[in-house]
Amino acid sequence: MNTMNLDTAAVNRLRSHLLEEETLQPDVVVSEQTLDAVMQRIEPFAEIMYLVMAADLDFAAAEKSILLNALSLLCDHAIPTTHLESLIDGIHQREPADEAIEQHIQLAAARIGSVREDREVAFLLAAVIAMADSHVEDVERQVVQWVREYLGISRSRMAQLLDDS
Repeated sequence: MNTMNLDTAAVNRLRSHLLEEETLQPDVVVSEQTLDAVMQRIEPFAEIMYLVMAADLDFAAAEKSILLNALSLLCDHAIPTTHLESLIDGIHQREPADEAIEQHIQLAAARIGSVREDREVAFLLAAVIAMADSHVEDVERQVVQWVREYLGISRSRMAQLLDDS
């Protein structure tokens, strides 16, 4: 496996933005049907980020903050933080054993869908979560590698997305 450099200017800019992002509560109350649809849409993104976060068994505060803020941005601040926290708790409850992480990444990546931008956002968010504590463990790098593979992002596209320029 080629070593993937996640400590790039692009990843660090996004990391900084997500750490500084203020989690806003929705201005309008969405219907239960809309809430369910939005939660279903962001769940695979949340699962991918959670699996990267859980890979090293160290749940750093920065990782949790980035995860919540990224989810809030993904849903355009339409979902209350308590619902996002419940989503994360649900993922935590069904956290896979070490040997099943790759399979869970594969399933979550399939649920992201075929929209290129969604797949690229999911990959970048996985990279940011891995860099959340400013250090990437080998196990986190492996999980991000699986995310890249199962999202169908080529090595050349990955290099463009992670570009330092």
